[in-house]
Amino acid sequence: MSKTMKTFLALGLGLGLSGSLFAAEQKATIKVYGMTCQMCANGVAGSVKNLKGVKSAEVSVKEGQAVVVYDNAQVTVEQIKVVVHPEAIIHSMVEFTDGSIIAQLSITDMRLPIQYALTYPQRWQTGLDAVDFLNIKTLTFQRPDLERFPALSLATQVGRKGGTFPSVLNAADEEAVGAFLEGKLKFTDIYNVVESVVRKHKSIAPSNLKAIYDADLWAREQAKSLISRKAK
Repeated sequence: MSKTMKTFLALGLGLGLSGSLFAAEQKATIKVYGMTCQMCANGVAGSVKNLKGVKSAEVSVKEGQAVVVYDNAQVTVEQIKVVVHPEAIIHSMVEFTDGSIIAQLSITDMRLPIQYALTYPQRWQTGLDAVDFLNIKTLTFQRPDLERFPALSLATQVGRKGGTFPSVLNAADEEAVGAFLEGKLKFTDIYNVVESVVRKHKSIAPSNLKAIYDADLWAREQAKSLISRKAK
């Protein structure tokens, strides 16, 4: 199996892992292209099993896919680093075990990621300008100031706690931002609403979708109540 195939397989596995919501042990089905024999399948299975957190991998030449069981708890909040990038050209980066880094670069326009979320895995024309690398003089990065960006600190705490906290933060944030856009809440109060709802929440282990849904509904009601009081 070529290095290129291994790279694409690793990327595919990463995409599969990112959708996990519940228990630590998860299963992902990943498309694998270019396999022509059982030896190819064995090579793919061996490469996948060597990836961090993978417990088992079953690869089918006929189906052209790998079914992987993995432990998503081995990817922790501590492995996610946030930096301030004033030029807003690099929007995300992923570092691999060999030290190489793959970055996603584009002009600053949310229409691009929103469209890709709707059209994945296809990429459609956006009509947006391309990055003009000849006019980019520098790409700079800074440590985030958590006093100026308290929501980042709160989100990190929520990620560490896990449970239903992430669903609560997300739901409260959606309600607060929606109220701001409707002119019902000051911009500076968005964080205050979200932080109050998160602090009030008593998390449980989300063993099923209903637990996530119930936490989401609870957070929205709490946020709406706070917003209505601030609007008076």
